[in-house]
Amino acid sequence: MSTTATRYVDANEMFDRVNVSSDRDRVLVVNAIVAAEQAIDVYCGRTFTFLDDVTPRYFRARSPRFCRIDDAADVATVEVGHSTQAGTFSTFGGEYVEWQTNGGSTYMLEADSGCFPSPRGWVRVTPATTWGWTAPPEVVREATRIQAHK
Repeated sequence: MSTTATRYVDANEMFDRVNVSSDRDRVLVVNAIVAAEQAIDVYCGRTFTFLDDVTPRYFRARSPRFCRIDDAADVATVEVGHSTQAGTFSTFGGEYVEWQTNGGSTYMLEADSGCFPSPRGWVRVTPATTWGWTAPPEVVREATRIQAHK
């Protein structure tokens, strides 16, 4: 039976945890895992998956000092522009700090020096390897196990 439908928890691990062996019960467990993953994504307002994408994304800075970005495995370039997404961008001239989650994914940039264009400008961010997570954090995996077990 294929278990590729799950993202955060290995279905075989859950089969062993809840002691199921019939195909019918396995389908129900996979459905419970998928529902738990979706509920976690909605509650957190993000997904914890690997996206394998390095396309630049555009963000509006919350203030001259803070710019919330999509989860990124790592940040390669930060550029700023003052008009539209199709306008001219230049490398961010200041220093910035990457705020990271417990799982190591960057989700916020904080300007230490220089300012992000706010509120009308754009910040263009390109990851070095990928958007998303290289692996779901253990707390997300455990929350999925608990929610699916209910």
